[in-house]
Amino acid sequence: MLDREAFGRAVHNALCHLYDPTTLRRSLLIQALGLSERSQPLRALRNALTSGIANLRPEENVPQSSRAERLYRILNDRYLEQFTQQQVALDMSLSIRQLRRLEKQAVDVLADALWRQRVPTDDPPSEATTPNKPVAPVSTPSPGHTEELERMREAQLGPVDLAELIDGILSTLGPYLENTKVSVDRQIAALPSPAYAEVITLRQALVNIVSSAARAAQGCTLQIAIATSGRRSIELTIRALCDPATGSRPMGDEALHLTESLLGISEASLSLRQADGFEAFCAVLTIPVLREITVMGIDDNRDILRMLERYLASTRYRFTGCDDPQAALAQAERDAPDVIVMDIMLPGMDGWELVGRLRENPSTHDTPILVCSILPQEELAAMLGAAGFIRKPVSRASLLRELAHHCPG
Repeated sequence: MLDREAFGRAVHNALCHLYDPTTLRRSLLIQALGLSERSQPLRALRNALTSGIANLRPEENVPQSSRAERLYRILNDRYLEQFTQQQVALDMSLSIRQLRRLEKQAVDVLADALWRQRVPTDDPPSEATTPNKPVAPVSTPSPGHTEELERMREAQLGPVDLAELIDGILSTLGPYLENTKVSVDRQIAALPSPAYAEVITLRQALVNIVSSAARAAQGCTLQIAIATSGRRSIELTIRALCDPATGSRPMGDEALHLTESLLGISEASLSLRQADGFEAFCAVLTIPVLREITVMGIDDNRDILRMLERYLASTRYRFTGCDDPQAALAQAERDAPDVIVMDIMLPGMDGWELVGRLRENPSTHDTPILVCSILPQEELAAMLGAAGFIRKPVSRASLLRELAHHCPG
């Protein structure tokens, strides 16, 4: 049974890995909170943490400077919205030292609330929740994996060093490769740009593929080759070099479907080539490379522009703002943004008129425009040429989701 101190550490660890299913499913909180018998314990744990944070939200009449409001806001921004300490400290006008002290207090308050919900037990942790237990090479999707995948789509994409990722996977699967007497032929060319992906789901997808290839290559060679494929993608080929007549097992339909879904989060694709000659298994992955995308924000409220800039910090998006609608068209021609995020309630100019001008201008005719407003005018925005609509108040997750949809490259 966890004591209060160990329980608090487990809460902090789970918050830090809230969107990392591989780590979260090993959390001791699953047993401590009596979630191990749930049909979807991982989802239940995540709901317990997010609901626990929501329950700490003060009433609307509580001043923003109050301790309760500060602690709630830190939990929400740091762990639900996944802002860095630097971003939260800047937003709350705190030093990093002050933020760290308040963040520890906030986690303790949440742990106290969850501690009262725990299920006392003297039983040792089950195999499913024992820390540091090796993960099975190939995952089997749970009945609710579709909902879990949808939540994973909220995770942030970023630069990924594929060579380093592959080395980590081979290290993890080292005992399995040794038992199956598989040698690895690693052919990795120098890449001009890193991959652009969600690292947790990409890693699990690659674990599935590599372990499947290793099963087919028992006693033979597993070849992994990485090379660029044009300017926008990387091609990763994983092959089992042995006689296909030796009775290798390909990926099952369920594992294949889950792997393709995991790759889809990073907008990567998978092609399985039919075995031929001394090739028992061949998978070819196409993974996008990192490309900086320019986002132009148009809003007369400078606080909104600063908020959008904070939301896009540490991502592949480069932000440029414009608080003067009269100068917006000229700035758009100069900056050549990949996407425009704009308000329609603008001083001195109707926002819909500006949308029309941007649509008519040859320089911005094909630039996606995302209207961002408190007004429920999604249909009007679409009729007047906007590519998407974001309802204010804007969350970081909704902004990143819309940007990923309209400028995936």
